[in-house]
Amino acid sequence: MTTPTDKDLRALALAATPGPWRAHNKDASKEEFWVDGPRCLNMHFDQEAAGFGFRDAAFIAAANPQTVIGLLDRIEAGKRERDKWMSLAGDLRSQLEEAKAALKPFVTEDTIRFLETTTMLDVRTVSIDVTVGDLRRAKAGGTDA
Repeated sequence: MTTPTDKDLRALALAATPGPWRAHNKDASKEEFWVDGPRCLNMHFDQEAAGFGFRDAAFIAAANPQTVIGLLDRIEAGKRERDKWMSLAGDLRSQLEEAKAALKPFVTEDTIRFLETTTMLDVRTVSIDVTVGDLRRAKAGGTDA
């Protein structure tokens, strides 16, 4: 048996009897457990014959269609959020490379090595407002920068 994809699971959940599902033991004197739902879904588990127990019936009841669809929705939302952050990281990486290229003529190789080995920058508290003219004046020894 192959593992179903998220799309397969959603299709199965949408086609299944909706919940809520319940697990119970109709006759405490027997090793028989049931899962039933609103459209008279009845699944019978005979522990001796199939090796099932109440824990299995309770798990199957908890994994009803609404639960599966809810979990799939959360997975999809998480993927969208991850993609958003990955896109932002790519944009920031591009901006960093552009900034490094623009600054390269105005800084020493030692400064570039230091900046490249710096691993943490809190961008929430740092603001850089420097023009190319400011850098040229600073490089020339001007006092305006």
